[in-house]
Amino acid sequence: MLRRKPGANPEIRRTLVGTVVAVAAIALTTLLVYPLREAAPAVSLGVVYLLGVLLVASIWGVWLGVLTALTSAAAFNYFHIPSTGRFTITDAENWVALAVFFVAAVFAAELAQRA
Repeated sequence: MLRRKPGANPEIRRTLVGTVVAVAAIALTTLLVYPLREAAPAVSLGVVYLLGVLLVASIWGVWLGVLTALTSAAAFNYFHIPSTGRFTITDAENWVALAVFFVAAVFAAELAQRA
């Protein structure tokens, strides 16, 4: 009978690596959006988060891609949509932007997984 070492499950390791990549992508994208706000309104820059969602979904699957999309939407809301520093949205247009971003991210994750 073969015994596996603790922590040697390749699926768990793969998911852990995907999670680390997702968190790093969200953090880097959040930092990248700050200087980009000089060139475009913050609300329109949510699309930049899609790059991380596509990367994660295409390599680690749709479920981690959807979780990345959800976390990206939360980071975008907290750091870039007025009123910043809170999980509240004051303008209706910002609700629309956040909803469109999340729906697009989920569809992108699904398409990336299928590709």
